Amino acid sequence: MRRALVTLLTTAGLLSPLVAKAQVPRQPNLPVSPPVEVVTLRSVTLFPTGPAQYERAGTKPVEYRISKYPTFKDASWRAFVEGPTTTKVEGSTTWIVGTVPPPANPFLTSQAGCDANTIKAASFLQFRIRTVSGQLITSDVRGDSTCWSIGG
Repeated sequence: MRRALVTLLTTAGLLSPLVAKAQVPRQPNLPVSPPVEVVTLRSVTLFPTGPAQYERAGTKPVEYRISKYPTFKDASWRAFVEGPTTTKVEGSTTWIVGTVPPPANPFLTSQAGCDANTIKAASFLQFRIRTVSGQLITSDVRGDSTCWSIGG
């Protein structure tokens, strides 16, 4: 509408063409960029019984993998189905706290750092998202290890 008004005033001689050009700035043709998508995994905690607990932020993962090895040599990606969660707000970040099943066998053959009558267990977790453009993005790997009592 503004452009039509400028054209009308210029044609009628009420506005010089130089002023008309100055009055109507060209709008740049900027590409529309998709929103930035990230997934952040802050921590994972392994418990003697039950699932492993995680804290994550960002885009909801589509897949995860969990292993007793940080290289995930015995794990493959699985569909991520989020169960019950809680949230923690820290500054401008909302952390989602949830759980995933622990590795099938979290026990390590090395007992380094553990006392007698204990067994060492470890759990490493990683999330993966798929962006709107189809790109796969993975979180950092986070892990936890602990010594569990095996006697009484």
